[in-house]
Amino acid sequence: MVLLDPTNEASPLLGPSGAKRSSSALTKVLPQRPPQPPPPRTGLCRCLSFVTVEPALFLLAMSYSIELIFKTNMLVDKTCSIQLQYSLDVCRNLDTGNYKAQQASVQRLTANYNMYCQILELLPGALVMLLLGTWSDTRSRRLPLLLPIVGSTLKSLGLCCNAYWWSLQPFYVTLAYIPFGLSGGMMATFMASYAYVSEDSGDWGRTTRLSLAGMALFAALPFGNVLGAALFSHGGYVAVFGMEFITNLLAFIYIVIRLREERPKQVSRITQEGKSTTPLNHLRQSLAAVGRQRPAGGRALILGHICCIFLYMITFGTINFMVLYTRAKFKWDYNQFTPWMISNSCASILAACLLVPLLSLRWHIDDTILAFSGAASHVFSGLLIGTANQQWILYLAVALSAGGGITISCSRGALSKLVAPDELGAVFSVVGILESLAPIISSLVYTPIYNMTLNVFSGTVFLISAALTLVICCIYTWLATAFPFPPSTGSKEEEG
Repeated sequence: MVLLDPTNEASPLLGPSGAKRSSSALTKVLPQRPPQPPPPRTGLCRCLSFVTVEPALFLLAMSYSIELIFKTNMLVDKTCSIQLQYSLDVCRNLDTGNYKAQQASVQRLTANYNMYCQILELLPGALVMLLLGTWSDTRSRRLPLLLPIVGSTLKSLGLCCNAYWWSLQPFYVTLAYIPFGLSGGMMATFMASYAYVSEDSGDWGRTTRLSLAGMALFAALPFGNVLGAALFSHGGYVAVFGMEFITNLLAFIYIVIRLREERPKQVSRITQEGKSTTPLNHLRQSLAAVGRQRPAGGRALILGHICCIFLYMITFGTINFMVLYTRAKFKWDYNQFTPWMISNSCASILAACLLVPLLSLRWHIDDTILAFSGAASHVFSGLLIGTANQQWILYLAVALSAGGGITISCSRGALSKLVAPDELGAVFSVVGILESLAPIISSLVYTPIYNMTLNVFSGTVFLISAALTLVICCIYTWLATAFPFPPSTGSKEEEG
């Protein structure tokens, strides 16, 4: 029989509720060794631990760059040979200048098809992002990343089918964008990625990580351009869009393996309060998070940066006309356009790798100032491209616009510092909605302008883009001067 010494008893036999104590309490507890700390991480392992969504963004951007050139070229070829039924000789020599009337007809129809593709992708995506933004804040950050990738995979499969069954009318190309739009589109991927990175970063490191995530997009563009050109030379459009399908599938597999299914670190206040989460409330709650009163001019800063992102995305819509513009004015095909795209991507990569970490992380220059400098460089780029009469001027525009790619990343970084961690998904969903609507607006505005000025001054859309970017520069100037000391709301300590 075991005799218990009440003076040495660690705890009573009965708990506070009167329940009987477990028999294990009668046994002597052996002293346990203190847990050993994990071995310190090397510098390389620590850096790799910060890599989360970037490889998936790299793969998605590679598929986008493959599609950017060859989807438009496929629409040109299908419109010329199938819809308009021009002869093989006319379609092969469409850009030589000998068939100006036929070229104008093909370009106008192709510009319209590009507009339809954007509407089918982005208009439903704006509505889907309302749901994905709230889901990202309250349940999981992974599903809002996976769903658009599934839609992108189905889209690339549809493009591959259109290339394989060549006799299909070009209108069927636009139908491939329906599943992509219903899953949120590329903008939903951006929204979910930036919300994930923002929650996992410190205040000063956040801008750098967001910029590096953007760099992953730019870094993939030249690889996609080169790979697409090589595949097209050997296997035509089927090989090109087949590779796009494979890269999307790899991105899906990576997200499933790398990112665990976890609830956000700080569950949204809206869910904690038990409020309804209907689609209408998603929009109301997201807009309330953006528009609520904040100290030190926080609301004005948030609205200003969101406005700049929205306007900048409208100006960025001119990239969809570059293939048609260079074909019409400089007689370029994919062999000439691919090196220009590669140089443009490399310039943006250098700016993201060198400028942002140095100026933001090391010297702590304000995000608004960095965004202003990027927008100012975009003004000169638009002016040069729109008025170019020699091919080398297009490359000069690339050099001057190298910093333009950091504008949106810096504004996103500023937004992530101005809102609480549990509001990131709501705020970025509003940004994503506007980013989805901006290309639709730019297509609806730029497409008729391009069609009307094609035979008069085909660079008009680029000059309009430069003028709109001047407005963005004015807004950044106001934000930097009126609010020189913005508030900061961070969730994590600054990373080393």
